[in-house]
Amino acid sequence: RVNGLGKYQLEFEKVPEVSAKGHKKDYYLDISDTFLPDYNSKHIDGYQLVDVTPGKAVSIKLSSNEFDAYLEIIDADNPQKVIESDDNFGGKDTKNSYLVFSPKADKKYIIKVKSVDYPGPGLGKYSLDVAEIPEINVGNPATSGSLDVDTDAYKFYPWYYSRTNTFFDYYQLTNLPVGEPVALNLSSDDLPVVLKLHDADNMYYYPLTSNGDAYLNTDSQIIFVPKAGANYIVEVNSKYNDQVGNYKVSAEKLDEFSVKDLTLRGELNQNDAYNPKKLEFFSDEYVLKDFVVDKLLTLKLISDNAEKLQPSLEIIEVDEYKQESKVSNYGSDDDFTQLSFIPEQGKKYIIRVSSSDSNQVGGYEIKAVESPTILPSFTINDNIPSQ
Repeated sequence: RVNGLGKYQLEFEKVPEVSAKGHKKDYYLDISDTFLPDYNSKHIDGYQLVDVTPGKAVSIKLSSNEFDAYLEIIDADNPQKVIESDDNFGGKDTKNSYLVFSPKADKKYIIKVKSVDYPGPGLGKYSLDVAEIPEINVGNPATSGSLDVDTDAYKFYPWYYSRTNTFFDYYQLTNLPVGEPVALNLSSDDLPVVLKLHDADNMYYYPLTSNGDAYLNTDSQIIFVPKAGANYIVEVNSKYNDQVGNYKVSAEKLDEFSVKDLTLRGELNQNDAYNPKKLEFFSDEYVLKDFVVDKLLTLKLISDNAEKLQPSLEIIEVDEYKQESKVSNYGSDDDFTQLSFIPEQGKKYIIRVSSSDSNQVGGYEIKAVESPTILPSFTINDNIPSQ
């Protein structure tokens, strides 16, 4: 009878390291590896992630032709699962895995590789590819990329239980002007593409915002205001299943219109984004600067040629990824439109110029007129103050 007593041997060995700055190597999962007797995995390999820059997102690709590869990131100090991934890299019928996560300061991470073959042996050769994700620097020229069936992910979120077969690339935003509106622009001549903005520390969840119909060829644009201490990741993906091709993505500060300048010249053309509320209506956006808080401001918009362009005007209040229309005038058949509003303390505003009919283009002029005095305030029960 076995009484559970006897000699045993305890061995310690250093966990192999892989660098977040770049590591690509083949390994083997075999019977000498740690045994993990749960319901669907048998042997595991573990690697410590080193050379980590806190906040700099890391991509990890695990691929094998010999077993169903499953990938996990473990907090080494409190061994809890941080993120996991399965069956989302290397083609529609893949059993490979891919994930992106943003390491935190003062944390150590273990990459866990295991098989989820059941009831098979779950052993064999695999490849581990680790790298920091590429960057998009605000103000730099557009980055060229390609969505590819063999190298890109097509499912990322753990709550996606149904496979979508739309392909993804990820980029980290850098050189962000905190508190100033930024435009993300995505274009492709090969396929309709969708642009998404993520909080890098919460990649499990829905994106902060997304857009898939901003330009003439269903390209995309997102306008947002970066916050201090926030970390953002841009996702590029195909709009429809199984589509691949080339694209360009960029991030740039919006042009500004200073009230002190009084006048601004512009032109709507087919390279402009669509108004997100009115598809096929081109639009330009400007950050409103140098306004006086609580002072009535009137903006006038004049078209160069009313036969080609009947313009509309909108003031948008922006806060990070949220946009709220403050006041708008969508114009008529004339070459002229205007609106008035009172800017508030601590608010940021964008001027949006659009056509009033689909696919109209042409030149325009914006003029700013401030009221001569600050408006007095009173309640409904007060006597109206005399001027």
